[in-house]
Amino acid sequence: MVRLFTQHDTTEGNVRKKARKAKDGKAAKAKVRKKREKWFVYIVECADGSYYTGMTLDPERRLEQHRTGKGAAYTRMKGVRGLVYCEKVGPRVKAMKRELAIKRMARLKKTGLVESSGRN
Repeated sequence: MVRLFTQHDTTEGNVRKKARKAKDGKAAKAKVRKKREKWFVYIVECADGSYYTGMTLDPERRLEQHRTGKGAAYTRMKGVRGLVYCEKVGPRVKAMKRELAIKRMARLKKTGLVESSGRN
Protein backbone atom coordinates (compact mmCIF):
# COMPACT_ATOMS: atom_id res chain seq x y z
CA MET A 1 0.00 0.00 0.00
CA VAL A 2 1.36 3.39 -0.98
CA ARG A 3 0.73 6.36 1.23
CA LEU A 4 0.30 9.66 -0.52
CA PHE A 5 1.99 12.61 1.09
CA THR A 6 0.48 15.98 0.88
CA GLN A 7 2.64 19.02 0.40
CA HIS A 8 1.95 19.95 4.02
CA ASP A 9 3.37 16.64 5.34
CA THR A 10 6.63 16.77 3.45
CA THR A 11 7.57 20.40 3.34
CA GLU A 12 6.30 22.11 6.44
CA GLY A 13 6.04 19.56 9.25
CA ASN A 14 9.06 17.33 8.62
CA VAL A 15 11.33 20.10 7.49
CA ARG A 16 10.51 22.17 10.56
CA LYS A 17 11.23 19.24 12.89
CA LYS A 18 14.57 18.53 11.22
CA ALA A 19 15.52 22.20 11.27
CA ARG A 20 14.60 22.50 14.94
CA LYS A 21 16.70 19.43 15.85
CA ALA A 22 19.67 20.69 13.83
CA LYS A 23 19.40 24.15 15.35
CA ASP A 24 19.24 22.78 18.91
CA GLY A 25 22.30 20.59 18.29
CA LYS A 26 24.32 23.43 16.82
CA ALA A 27 23.35 25.78 19.62
CA ALA A 28 24.40 23.26 22.27
CA LYS A 29 27.76 22.67 20.57
CA ALA A 30 28.33 26.41 20.24
CA LYS A 31 27.67 26.96 23.96
CA VAL A 32 30.19 24.27 24.91
CA ARG A 33 32.76 25.69 22.48
CA LYS A 34 32.30 29.21 23.84
CA LYS A 35 32.92 28.05 27.40
CA ARG A 36 36.21 26.40 26.41
CA GLU A 37 37.66 29.09 24.18
CA LYS A 38 39.83 31.74 25.73
CA TRP A 39 41.08 34.17 23.12
CA PHE A 40 44.10 36.43 23.47
CA VAL A 41 44.90 39.76 21.84
CA TYR A 42 48.60 40.38 21.31
CA ILE A 43 51.02 42.96 19.98
CA VAL A 44 54.23 41.94 18.24
CA GLU A 45 57.05 44.40 17.71
CA CYS A 46 58.55 44.15 14.24
CA ALA A 47 62.21 44.59 13.31
CA ASP A 48 61.56 48.12 12.01
CA GLY A 49 59.93 49.14 15.32
CA SER A 50 56.34 48.99 14.08
CA TYR A 51 53.62 47.07 15.90
CA TYR A 52 51.43 44.25 14.61
CA THR A 53 48.23 43.47 16.53
CA GLY A 54 46.39 40.17 16.28
CA MET A 55 44.29 37.63 18.14
CA THR A 56 44.79 33.93 18.78
CA LEU A 57 43.94 31.00 21.03
CA ASP A 58 47.64 30.18 21.59
CA PRO A 59 50.02 33.18 21.73
CA GLU A 60 53.27 31.15 21.82
CA ARG A 61 52.29 29.12 18.76
CA ARG A 62 51.20 32.25 16.90
CA LEU A 63 54.45 34.07 17.73
CA GLU A 64 56.40 31.11 16.35
CA GLN A 65 54.32 31.26 13.16
CA HIS A 66 55.20 34.94 12.78
CA ARG A 67 58.89 34.22 13.36
CA THR A 68 59.01 31.39 10.81
CA GLY A 69 57.20 33.40 8.13
CA LYS A 70 53.92 31.47 8.38
CA GLY A 71 52.02 34.27 10.12
CA ALA A 72 50.62 37.47 8.67
CA ALA A 73 52.04 38.97 5.48
CA TYR A 74 52.93 42.14 7.41
CA THR A 75 55.23 40.28 9.81
CA ARG A 76 56.74 38.28 6.93
CA MET A 77 57.78 41.56 5.30
CA LYS A 78 58.91 43.38 8.43
CA GLY A 79 60.41 40.60 10.56
CA VAL A 80 59.62 40.03 14.23
CA ARG A 81 61.52 41.21 17.31
CA GLY A 82 59.18 39.70 19.87
CA LEU A 83 55.90 39.66 21.72
CA VAL A 84 55.50 42.91 23.65
CA TYR A 85 51.88 42.69 24.83
CA CYS A 86 49.40 39.89 25.46
CA GLU A 87 45.94 40.15 27.01
CA LYS A 88 43.54 37.30 27.78
CA VAL A 89 40.14 38.48 26.58
CA GLY A 90 37.74 35.52 26.62
CA PRO A 91 35.19 34.87 23.87
CA ARG A 92 36.11 35.42 20.22
CA VAL A 93 33.74 38.33 19.70
CA LYS A 94 35.27 40.28 22.60
CA ALA A 95 38.74 39.52 21.27
CA MET A 96 37.79 40.83 17.83
CA LYS A 97 36.44 44.04 19.34
CA ARG A 98 39.51 44.52 21.53
CA GLU A 99 41.86 43.86 18.60
CA LEU A 100 40.05 46.47 16.51
CA ALA A 101 40.17 48.98 19.38
CA ILE A 102 43.93 48.50 19.74
CA LYS A 103 44.48 48.77 15.98
CA ARG A 104 42.63 52.10 15.99
CA MET A 105 44.82 53.50 18.78
CA ALA A 106 47.49 56.07 18.01
CA ARG A 107 51.09 54.88 18.15
CA LEU A 108 51.73 56.75 21.42
CA LYS A 109 48.75 55.12 23.12
CA LYS A 110 49.86 51.65 21.94
CA THR A 111 53.32 52.33 23.34
CA GLY A 112 51.73 53.26 26.67
CA LEU A 113 49.77 50.01 26.63
CA VAL A 114 52.92 48.01 25.92
CA GLU A 115 54.90 49.79 28.65
CA SER A 116 52.12 49.32 31.22
CA SER A 117 52.17 45.55 30.63
CA GLY A 118 55.84 45.34 31.60
CA ARG A 119 56.68 42.82 28.83
CA ASN A 120 59.01 45.00 26.76
